[in-house]
Amino acid sequence: ILTAIAVPSYRQYVIRVNRTDAKTQLTSIAQRLERCFTRTNVYNNAACTVTGLPIITPHNTYSVNAVINANNYVITATPINGQVDDTQCGRFTLNQLGVQGVSGTNTVAQCW
Repeated sequence: ILTAIAVPSYRQYVIRVNRTDAKTQLTSIAQRLERCFTRTNVYNNAACTVTGLPIITPHNTYSVNAVINANNYVITATPINGQVDDTQCGRFTLNQLGVQGVSGTNTVAQCW
């Protein structure tokens, strides 16, 4: 009986903790894009674009990609592997205005 309760609770804990991977990567990429914009007045300058996208987060929980134009961007972290079970937050997004988004059943405030 204890195992039937403990294992699902632990799995939900792991899913919740892994969300940090997505938020960390989105914030890091956004910071690099903002530094680029400060120097060049565009987000997509070839001298300072974010290279290597899409990337996989360090714990193999999210695939991170971005759509970057001169005046805006949207960075998206899509769950992969075991993280696809995260129906509460799902996919994370962040744009140039700092607007955060999620595709799951929880609110942005609950996930971010």
